[in-house]
Amino acid sequence: MACTCHIDVDRRLGIVTLYDSVDAKQLLRALGDLYQHSAWRLGFRALWDATGVSQLLIDLDDLALIVRRSEDMRPLIGSGRSAIVVPRETDYVIAKLLIQRVPSAQRERMAFRRLEDAQAWLLDDDTEAD
Repeated sequence: MACTCHIDVDRRLGIVTLYDSVDAKQLLRALGDLYQHSAWRLGFRALWDATGVSQLLIDLDDLALIVRRSEDMRPLIGSGRSAIVVPRETDYVIAKLLIQRVPSAQRERMAFRRLEDAQAWLLDDDTEAD
């Protein structure tokens, strides 16, 4: 799988690192790996780092699957912030589309081109505590 998942409990941060070629099946598995992880807690922040992705293989049907899976997992995801880091233009557009299509009144989500910008935005929010 072109993905790793790590939970930093002290920083209340889940980190998914995607690399190489990533398809919808791998993204769906990564959603579960992060939000069903035994250390994940409601209110944690999520960093989706796709800076190492060489190819994102997702079409419109795949987007619909990812949206449905995200909606199904909403009770596990909870409030907080999620950042997606996608330096490639095409992937940035897909990330923005996903953010737009997945409704969330509880969770702020942003797409970034630089990892440093995403980390600063995520860690700037210290108001989420359960």
